[in-house]
Amino acid sequence: MPVTILISARPQPTVRARVGCALVTEEAGPLHFKNTSRYPEDEALELVGFALEGLDHERVAVHLKNSRHAYRGRAYDGVPGSSPASRDRRVTWLVTLGLGAPGLFPVDNMVQTARWSPVRGEPAPDDVLRRAPRGRHRGQLQRRVISTHAYGGKRSPRLTLASWREALVAVAAHEGRHVWQFQSATPRSEVDAERWAAERLDAYRFSSGTHEHERELSPPGGATRPT
Repeated sequence: MPVTILISARPQPTVRARVGCALVTEEAGPLHFKNTSRYPEDEALELVGFALEGLDHERVAVHLKNSRHAYRGRAYDGVPGSSPASRDRRVTWLVTLGLGAPGLFPVDNMVQTARWSPVRGEPAPDDVLRRAPRGRHRGQLQRRVISTHAYGGKRSPRLTLASWREALVAVAAHEGRHVWQFQSATPRSEVDAERWAAERLDAYRFSSGTHEHERELSPPGGATRPT
């Protein structure tokens, strides 16, 4: 049976976290954590706590589930009415995380996005073509252009996640960063969230003595965030 656990932060009442280029000090509150995944609760809880270090998570609920994908996550600025957490008045923000089976790792954070570009000259035989359906370019002949990049766009770091543990740290840190953006009224940024995930992942690898997968920065390019 799934169990909801209310935990307190680790013995240090105050933690330091880098926000942009500044160091801020915050007092971490309790974390509302629910695990319905295949992974051990105690270890998952410790990893999520590590990923969220520096975040004021007293009013944050985290639900870890199974997933058919290697990993996934979402942060809500509020709590959807369909979530059981909506009945808990102590919760203001909800984070849902998903992890796939161990055989799906290692995995990277590379994604593909598509855009439509006007055809100049003769199209190539293998081009995927269309006529623009609407807007000022309606009827224009366009070709599909596929870009491959790290999640978030060309300025995001490229990550390789060796195991479900690394994936949990990275995705929890990413979504936790979105919660920080909500709390601080900072514009939501996938690049900022993925960079923070990379920093927490590096910190986890250092603390656990695993350095086999150093992160690489994505090369410059014209990739865009999927919509």
